[in-house]
Amino acid sequence: MIRQILHDVKYLSIVKRKVRIAAPASRAYSGASAMDAPLRDHYQTELSARRARLETAAAAHAPAGELTRLLGEVDAALLRLENGTFGLCLTCGDPIEADRLAADPLTCFCLDHLSPREQRALEEDLELARRIQHGFLPLGVRQSHGWEFRTRYVPAGIVGGDYCDVVGIEERAAAWFVVGDISGKGVAASLLMSHLHAIFRSLLSANLELPALALRANRLLCQHTLPASYATSLCGLAHQRGTVELVSAGHCEPILIRGGVPQRIPCGGIPMGLFCETQYQAHAVALAPGDSLLLYTDGVVEASNPEGEEFGIERLLALCAGAHNMDLVTAIAAQVEAFRRGAPPSDDLSLMHVLRLDQ
Repeated sequence: MIRQILHDVKYLSIVKRKVRIAAPASRAYSGASAMDAPLRDHYQTELSARRARLETAAAAHAPAGELTRLLGEVDAALLRLENGTFGLCLTCGDPIEADRLAADPLTCFCLDHLSPREQRALEEDLELARRIQHGFLPLGVRQSHGWEFRTRYVPAGIVGGDYCDVVGIEERAAAWFVVGDISGKGVAASLLMSHLHAIFRSLLSANLELPALALRANRLLCQHTLPASYATSLCGLAHQRGTVELVSAGHCEPILIRGGVPQRIPCGGIPMGLFCETQYQAHAVALAPGDSLLLYTDGVVEASNPEGEEFGIERLLALCAGAHNMDLVTAIAAQVEAFRRGAPPSDDLSLMHVLRLDQ
């Protein structure tokens, strides 16, 4: 559990620059040995000011056991600054992550050597993040405007970066849906997934056509995330009359299942977050009652067994061919897990089955 938490939290150093006020550029360093004079002076000033505030508080509030403890931690940090070990893990001697140190100069352990108290705090934070993310996802079965949506989400860790959503749009007699995959894994990917969720939900109220919706979502993602961050997505609008519009942003090709025969629908596109002014095109497909679409992330087809063999698109198509009267997403998730034979998942897995109901 702790090992997975530490793996996830490693990604936080990337995301913090976007979710809090950025530290001065001079704060970015790789350890005490490389700390330049301006940066050392910055920490000296910050720690001394913190000590003065604590002394004032301790004098005004007695007993002050917690304040005394904090004063001791500040004095220890000032001593490490004086002897040249500030910013180095007390356990292994490796540099502490620069963003963590900038956020808390009293930090004295790297992520690999957190104290039991810090480990418990991380467990609690990630469990809260898992519950929040779970609340974003339309898990189970939903019906809207003559369509049934079944979804399945299996993160590779405690939290993940895959994204799926279903929203009924009354004024258009249609249901909007999306499956997406954020670059990266773990905590950072889950934060970006939450950001994309908020972008799409806010834009839906504007009643835009799908290509315009994708264009604006892409622009916002470009403007408010790191340059290396991006997302693939496949969003659609399922109309009550049976037509489905699809817009792909570099996502896995959806599978149309008609009369028990699966076929891939080619619809390309550039992933979101790479280029601010990317244009997207809509592809329309008509579904009769009983026809369906399968949307999925690459965690399905790229799942590997202990020999390194991937599950692959052909196995997925074969499962779709036998999908009549079957909970397809549950069956596929079970087959992928059986195929892995205990090998750890390398990526999150998401599935959405969109079925046109009899009118």
